[in-house]
Amino acid sequence: MLSRIRKSQPGPPSISRTAGPALVGVATCSPVELELFSGRADLPRLMTLPYGQLPADEQAFLDGPVQQLLQLADTAAFTRHQRVPQPLFDFMAEKGFFGFQIPTGFGGRPMSALGRSCVIARLTSHSTLLGSLVAMANSGIAELLHMHGTEAQKAHYLPRLARGEQLPCLALTRPFTPAATSAAAAAGQAEGEVFRASDGSVNLRLNFHRRCVPFAPLANLLVLACRLHDPARLLGAAGPRCALILLDTTTSGLVIGNAGPADASGTVIGHEVIVPATALLGERAGGLRSDDTLLAPSPVIQRAVTSAAVAAATLQYTTAAAATYTAVRGQRPSARLGHLAATSYLFEAARVFSCTALDREQSSLVTSRSLAMCMAEAATEAVEHAGELMAEASPRSPVQHSTPGRTAPVIAVLAAAQSKQRMLVALADTSSDGATTPDIITRARSAGASFGVTRLLIALVLALGRGLSRGHLFARLPDTPSVTGRYHRRISRGASRLALLLALAARSRALTPPARNAFAGALDRAATWHYLALATLRRFDADGHPADDLPLVHYSCRYALAQAEHHLGRSTQHLPGLAGTWLRVAGRLAQALNPLSRQPTPRWSRAAAATLWGDLEQQQRLCDAILLPTDTRTGLGALLHASRLRGDTQAIRDKLHQAQRAGRLAPGEPEAQLAQATERMILTRTEAALLRAAHHAGRMALEGEAEAIVKSMAASASPLPASADAAPPRASASATMRK
Repeated sequence: MLSRIRKSQPGPPSISRTAGPALVGVATCSPVELELFSGRADLPRLMTLPYGQLPADEQAFLDGPVQQLLQLADTAAFTRHQRVPQPLFDFMAEKGFFGFQIPTGFGGRPMSALGRSCVIARLTSHSTLLGSLVAMANSGIAELLHMHGTEAQKAHYLPRLARGEQLPCLALTRPFTPAATSAAAAAGQAEGEVFRASDGSVNLRLNFHRRCVPFAPLANLLVLACRLHDPARLLGAAGPRCALILLDTTTSGLVIGNAGPADASGTVIGHEVIVPATALLGERAGGLRSDDTLLAPSPVIQRAVTSAAVAAATLQYTTAAAATYTAVRGQRPSARLGHLAATSYLFEAARVFSCTALDREQSSLVTSRSLAMCMAEAATEAVEHAGELMAEASPRSPVQHSTPGRTAPVIAVLAAAQSKQRMLVALADTSSDGATTPDIITRARSAGASFGVTRLLIALVLALGRGLSRGHLFARLPDTPSVTGRYHRRISRGASRLALLLALAARSRALTPPARNAFAGALDRAATWHYLALATLRRFDADGHPADDLPLVHYSCRYALAQAEHHLGRSTQHLPGLAGTWLRVAGRLAQALNPLSRQPTPRWSRAAAATLWGDLEQQQRLCDAILLPTDTRTGLGALLHASRLRGDTQAIRDKLHQAQRAGRLAPGEPEAQLAQATERMILTRTEAALLRAAHHAGRMALEGEAEAIVKSMAASASPLPASADAAPPRASASATMRK
């Protein structure tokens, strides 16, 4: 069998002339990826990798200026006007919210990837508009300017970016690989020509049309990726090259179409836009890069970091809202709520683990992007689940839009979740079908991996040995509690299958480019789900193995490994020849008899839901990336207030239930028995008043009866001055640029 496999896989594939140079050194594998794809998976070493080490000054920033900003922010006003008041904008500029990637010498406040992620997640949970402002200001453009800009460009742009006078957006179509950038420029109709004007100056003539540019409605500085033609070699470059061009949004011929709210995306159109050649970012060859490395990797990784932060905030917000809503209604934990709680736990672990690795330069572009895409899909699904859960809980749910009696506070909760989902859509790049994924085979080769016959044989032996022994043989396991040891063995088994598939694909000459792209996408997604399971175990270990979190760990690991099993099966569909046929047959048999994992059953789901149902302290601990609202008048704040009062009066409810079972009270809802219970000395007047207040708070939160109170208190309760209704200073920024 091995001899026939070797004959059917005679040699390594060739690498395309353009993809090879662009991928080497740009999309290399991370240490965790190398461990997984090597098949050996040194789990004891991986479980000692740093997790969640936020520096003291960044934690102080979260507890100080971020907290102050959230106390000043009026979310309702943001939603109505889609603008940030000028005093609040000035506060953000003064405290350094716009300069997390700018050196202190240019007025910035440098911050780690984990710190940026925490700030964006916390702001987004409170207001997507605030999160959008900070995300777009720290989208990697400042880092590009610092790394590649001329001294004049740095001195001009970086201080303005740090002060928030200029808000940048990056107009790219598919920015995941530098090699794809030139093709994206052509596909996105972004073309430029270098010419000499009548006064002798060298200028650029640009024509472009880009859709779905994240945060374009907010920006006043456009960074455009463009294919630039220089037939006369005025800039010293032959043939079309990829370039980044800095454009003020007031430039003649440039139009930004606001396709939606300010925290979403917009369309950027330019017709016969004329700018000087000094608008090119960079100094070598006038800003043109023949090796296409200008874009790698800061904006792409930063967009992935931002997307992961927004997804984590969306997941935790919707989970807290769904758990609180069902608790106020007195429902028992459901399977859907358990899925929300476990995926929130899973992806928060991935966010922290990946950002910590990125700060130690132990992450890769593909890992960051793949994780962000998985999180975005899960967050979108969470918003739908939360809406369905509230639809099941109440016939007057806001999901049923034709119902006139839908509740105002719950509408506010779902509207906030949907605004976060809209921001995720704005950040979404392309589907993860592998079409723009840097080839895992090329990345592994660039990291020094070889795919000889010996490697193939070792991978086969490891896959068979670990599969038949259920991970007990040929596996290095960390010293962890026995309750989670099973998942380490499963990760080890999955790693051996990843290594075998990668070795077979690397030696196949019959693998066509489309099949190779599809195979790479499926294998990358399978490795990502292994990574997610590992991050969950690392979070559980870093937290000190709390017993309350075990149901979430069980569900998360089972779910992640079941997803990994699915994508491993998908990847074998694209392998040609005898090896592919053999793996598909053996894979189906192994999946039926000895799978890595199966989807969690309802029993696991209900156990996961019970970990945070009705327990506000547990909710805050598990949803620590966001700040739960404290305004008890509307939205999630009203639900949390009602849930807190319900928990405080649970002992009183139990006393009434005991009286009903003993026959001292008639059957019925506790709130309907208060007068009778007081007369019969079952409850004191104080206890009856507490229960009545809790019932009233729950009724207001669920049925919107507090609406009149909210409207009457809104004018006096607003923390911002009435005149503070100005937009970010787009016009003043443009005037400064002209000066």
